[in-house]
Order: sequence, then structure tokens, then C-alpha cells
Amino acid sequence: MDITGPTGVGGAGPVDPRKRVGRAESTEKPAEVSAPRSADKVEISSGTEAPDKAAYVERLREMLNDVPDVRAERIAEIRKEIEAGTFETDDRINGAIERLLDELA
Repeated sequence: MDITGPTGVGGAGPVDPRKRVGRAESTEKPAEVSAPRSADKVEISSGTEAPDKAAYVERLREMLNDVPDVRAERIAEIRKEIEAGTFETDDRINGAIERLLDELA
């Protein structure tokens, strides 16, 4: 098989001058800048309906007490693993890998 060039394989062809594209001339006038119609306004409220902040804080505390404490179970599990020496962290795993590689070298 003898390959001599890109001819017949869809290589670069001549540019058709009739398809030349230039910048379009704009016939519209630029928009005039006008003064703003209205000003923005921001109001920040406390988000509380009760005028007494202490009552609001107390209500939040009651809501927090109703939230189940799932993390306490996980903390207890981790403590048991640490005491048993079976708790695995990335640092401990990486350290073990480094010691193993040092022994193999």
C-alpha cells in the first residue's frame, strides 16, 4: 500500500469566495441610558414573631432537645474501637503501608 498524500480523503479544499463573511453593519441606534426607575430596598427582620428574645431562645432550645442525638451512638462505637485497637483511620492505614513497604525494600 502506497500513501502519497491526503488527496481524496477529505483534505483541505479551496475557499469559496462567495461564502466570505464579514462584520455586519448595525442599522440600530445605540440605546440611550436612562435614570433608574426605582431604587432597591432591603429590610432585615429578626425573624421572630415574639417580641421577647428570651422566649424565642427558649423555644429554640426546646426544638433542639427534640432532635434525636444520633451522633452519641457513633461516638460510643468509635471509643470502643479505639480501646480495642481496631479503629482505622487514613493516617493509621498509611502508616502501616509505609512500614510494610520499608520492610519489603
